Amino acid sequence: WRPQWLVRSHILRVSQPNGTPTSHGSSPSTGPAHPSSSVVPTSSSLQGGSYTVTSKDFVVNVATTGECWVQVLSSQSVTPLIVGVQPPGKLLAFPAKGVMTVQVGASAVVVGVSVNGKAAFINSPHSTPYTYTFTPAPAS
Repeated sequence: WRPQWLVRSHILRVSQPNGTPTSHGSSPSTGPAHPSSSVVPTSSSLQGGSYTVTSKDFVVNVATTGECWVQVLSSQSVTPLIVGVQPPGKLLAFPAKGVMTVQVGASAVVVGVSVNGKAAFINSPHSTPYTYTFTPAPAS
């Protein structure tokens, strides 16, 4: 049932739009990047990953398969947007106009992230806290 929470949250896609199954066999630190996604991986390590978002305003959605400590920071605020334990299957959404940092504190869960409603990746962090950093692309 746990992957179904991510499916219902529109983060985990079980098939491509043309009906072929989606493969999620990716590196544990970066997860699969979907071609339709507005997120481009820029770096990764065992402690986190950095991503460039192709728009200056975006919404980061986070869903987890189990209880997970979550902290979300925004460059637009001096205080965290959220700090606490996220229950399994709950989708959290955070609008951003600058750099958005999401930290998760459980390596035993699967974390699904979508940006602007498009699945970006899923992964199982190998360290805690694991930090995702989303930066808007520079204006052209």
